[in-house]
Amino acid sequence: MTDLFELEPPVDEQAETESGPAHLRAPEPVSQLAKHFAFSVDAVKRADEFSQEETLLMGGIRTLYWLALGQGDTALARNIGDWWFENAQKYGLREVIA
Repeated sequence: MTDLFELEPPVDEQAETESGPAHLRAPEPVSQLAKHFAFSVDAVKRADEFSQEETLLMGGIRTLYWLALGQGDTALARNIGDWWFENAQKYGLREVIA
């Protein structure tokens, strides 16, 4: 007979891991590159138009694209590429990161 006061977490039989409400699960980890990309996009929005700061930030975003590809994070690279395609002309840049 088991102890009535001993609680065990519910187990997901398929994954053999603890299961429970989604809001109690830890969030998926976010890569450092994704955090840098989010920061850079926000900073570009706040930078003065055609300023040196804006130019440097766009170069940083371009660098993050190549770093993401180099680390095999193709999903992030695709997100950066999509953002670049939508926004590059505003900043006088080509639509494709080269």
